[in-house]
Amino acid sequence: MDTKKLINLIESSITESKVQLTNFPGGGTHNHLGVMVISDSFENKTLLEQHQMVMDSLKEELKERLHAVKIKTITKKQFDNLYS
Repeated sequence: MDTKKLINLIESSITESKVQLTNFPGGGTHNHLGVMVISDSFENKTLLEQHQMVMDSLKEELKERLHAVKIKTITKKQFDNLYS
């Protein structure tokens, strides 16, 4: 799995986003992915809407290469409050 490609897919579809990926082993393959996306585009959106934004950006990869995606979405302000 090309992680740079996946990062680019998400960052190009979600405005001013920062993406961190983690691979989780699944049945001996690398088709399980953990994604944390930081973006102010999530402001005033429900968690479901935020996750749909991420899933929409990975739609084609989910058809062919990815089996499962664990998603964490957060705004820049929330990230700063949690990790500073």
